[in-house]
Amino acid sequence: MNTTQYLSHKIGLPKALLVLLLVGGMSQAEESVDYVYANVVDSQPMYETQYVDEPQENCWQEERPVRQSQSHTGTVLGGIVGAAVGNQLGHGHTNKNVGAVAGALLGASIGRDVSARNGSRYAYRQEEHCEQVSRRRERSYINGYRVTYRYQGELYSTQMSRDPGRRIKLRVAVSPIDDY
Repeated sequence: MNTTQYLSHKIGLPKALLVLLLVGGMSQAEESVDYVYANVVDSQPMYETQYVDEPQENCWQEERPVRQSQSHTGTVLGGIVGAAVGNQLGHGHTNKNVGAVAGALLGASIGRDVSARNGSRYAYRQEEHCEQVSRRRERSYINGYRVTYRYQGELYSTQMSRDPGRRIKLRVAVSPIDDY
């Protein structure tokens, strides 16, 4: 039979619990807490590096040949000149009309051929081309501080989220140990 069962059998459960709480509270001593300052000997930033992929647009200019639309000026002028010449060479009314039509067709054909030989068929135009690429960047930032301080003649180290400056606040807790 354990202590709780023995006491609850002799004096009743509510009284047994009260006795155990009082006795248990007396066996534990209170902890003494104090706050003191220690001198900082060294504080070094701790860096963390991240690699970040950033999208980037790369663009460049390219020369591209473009087919020019052909002008019909040579064909039209050749047809007009051919019709005039054919009309002058024809004898009689009917022959003049036939000569004008034949001269117009022949002149238009010659005018088109001359325009095609003398004019360039292609022109060059600047076009911009772009592509999306990923550029990897390295970024470093301070992740905390490794702090070395002196307390009662001894050196201690810790990590902190910020630089404490010249002094660091310490929580000192003292409590007895019952290890007889």
